[in-house]
Amino acid sequence: VSLISGCYKSESASQNSKRAAASAPTVDSGKIAGNSNLTDLSVNKSNDATKPEDCTRAVPDSIVKKSVFPQTTFDLSEDERTGTETVLFSNGDKLTITNAGCEHYYLSFRFESKRFNAPATDTKFWFKRAIELIEETQSGINDASVQMKKAAVALESYIKKTKEPQFGDEIDYGGRDIRTFVTVEKVEKLSEGKFALEINFAVGPL
Repeated sequence: VSLISGCYKSESASQNSKRAAASAPTVDSGKIAGNSNLTDLSVNKSNDATKPEDCTRAVPDSIVKKSVFPQTTFDLSEDERTGTETVLFSNGDKLTITNAGCEHYYLSFRFESKRFNAPATDTKFWFKRAIELIEETQSGINDASVQMKKAAVALESYIKKTKEPQFGDEIDYGGRDIRTFVTVEKVEKLSEGKFALEINFAVGPL
């Protein structure tokens, strides 16, 4: 199963060979919070370390439109299994996108901002901020596979139906043959009045 070509680079035979010999990607499971099963995705170290040659998806590539967000950098890990994209916004906010996965296509959006301030326990507040941030950035993301607009609609519906939204809940919003879901993973208080909000998108298994 292949995803939109804008999501990743196509691989040559030499890249395939290099990928097969590479070690598993390092994804900090400490960043995956709540009830989500994302720790069980193909970024799982034990699965990928034992069978790197079985990776379904191709090499991660940049997904940010520089015409929209020009202050953007992209780095690919040595094993070509994890891409990290950093966006600096004109309002001082920062976005770090981790593009990883093997049997799943996985994107982690970590927003850092001074614009919001509320206890981490106020989940409705942070879920609404998650929707706001998705809507603010979707026009600059070149990735139709995660359908960010539909994810925002699904989150809106979820918080209307749920009295107390839970971090880590997997919210499905598309795909009969291939599952697509979003999670608001966690909120973290940083220094200098900043907060970090992490939103994860996943498509799969592929």
